[in-house]
Amino acid sequence: MSTSPAHRLPSDSSSGSPAGASRTPPSPCATDGPLPRDRQAPRSRPVRQESPPRESAPRTLRADDPSELLAEARVTLGCVPRDCLVMIGHSGRRLSPLATRVALRDVGDGPGGVDLPRHLALLDRAGCDGAFVLVLAGDGWEAVEQSRADDARRVALEVVRAAALCGPDGFDVPEAWVVSGGCADSFSLTPEEDGTFALRVQQWPAPLTAPRDTLVGVQEIHAGRRVPEDDPAAERGLRQLGDVLRGLASAEGVPGGRPGAFETSARWHALPAALRRARTRGAAADLSMSHCEPLAGMRDLLAAPDAALSLLHVLAGLEEDGADGGIDGLVGLVARLAADPSLRPASRICAGGEWFEALHEMRMACEGTGRAPMVGASAEAWVALGTTLAVLSWWNHRFATADDLAQEIEMRGEDEVLALFLLQIARARVRPAWRPATA
Repeated sequence: MSTSPAHRLPSDSSSGSPAGASRTPPSPCATDGPLPRDRQAPRSRPVRQESPPRESAPRTLRADDPSELLAEARVTLGCVPRDCLVMIGHSGRRLSPLATRVALRDVGDGPGGVDLPRHLALLDRAGCDGAFVLVLAGDGWEAVEQSRADDARRVALEVVRAAALCGPDGFDVPEAWVVSGGCADSFSLTPEEDGTFALRVQQWPAPLTAPRDTLVGVQEIHAGRRVPEDDPAAERGLRQLGDVLRGLASAEGVPGGRPGAFETSARWHALPAALRRARTRGAAADLSMSHCEPLAGMRDLLAAPDAALSLLHVLAGLEEDGADGGIDGLVGLVARLAADPSLRPASRICAGGEWFEALHEMRMACEGTGRAPMVGASAEAWVALGTTLAVLSWWNHRFATADDLAQEIEMRGEDEVLALFLLQIARARVRPAWRPATA
């Protein structure tokens, strides 16, 4: 499960409507009120917490519009969510203490699944008396198989049923939006006089608005940010760059021992700029050795033993004691982050931050296009980058992202002990000491 910190939403003065009034088409789900951006963490495995700890001015969320909710989900989670249940918890439809993400495959009361009544109880404990709900098939825009859309509808029905049966007054879920292929349907339950509920399904009558063109998107631009979007061309370029790097050894080669923090820091600080130069140069085939060698050197440094541990110390601004390495070193670092609430991740190493994104891009380059197997230094660096991203995501209460990264390492079978450790922390057996809600 993923969770995210709070939002405040002021009234939408442009609409002339008070907070909570709906736009056309009418819906009980409209919320125009203030939301600060801080989110909280999940308890169970599949529920994840995703949102960078950053300050934001009060802004408006028109929660009766699925386009606005989809954009809000991307901003809140710091990524493009897919095939998942997103709940933006609210208190009185004015304040959002928590937002969560659950993969659709994890919704259910089976072994390891997320039980919806318990999940709503988590939101209740976090100070929410209701939630705005999105159920995404794909990313909400892409065309998907009918079976995936049917799964999304099943989950939406389960959510509104669980909310209606939650306590004497229920849990305030005005509707659950199923978003697929650029269209949206709302599922809601209306109480009848005989104590039963009538299911109401309505299709949103207009095409969805692109996230960047929504009010949420405009407010992000005014704040100097953007709504996360996929960029297939940029990803393809990075993977092609990785193929070029496969056959290129850096001048230094792979260090024989654990890289020191100073060496890691010096090379790391040059990585974002090196990636920018490579991206702006154009096609991977046009890159010169001067563009490729710094990236090959960073890849080789990351392939060294305990490179992830050294890089995590650099990114967290912590001194290495130089004693433990391997899994013991990672355990010690996580224990330190779990014990000291004064240690909090800077925005640049959270999702959407420059350094976090540079790690993600370098990892993509290590993967390459898939035309050739990922072996040697590329494979070792890929594991180190995945480990670093997983721990940073966990530290930022993004347990879902950490869980996904850990599962990828587990599936490759590179290091079973490492994968198990990362899965354990991702599934909230241990939690960071700092709390986004108090940031």
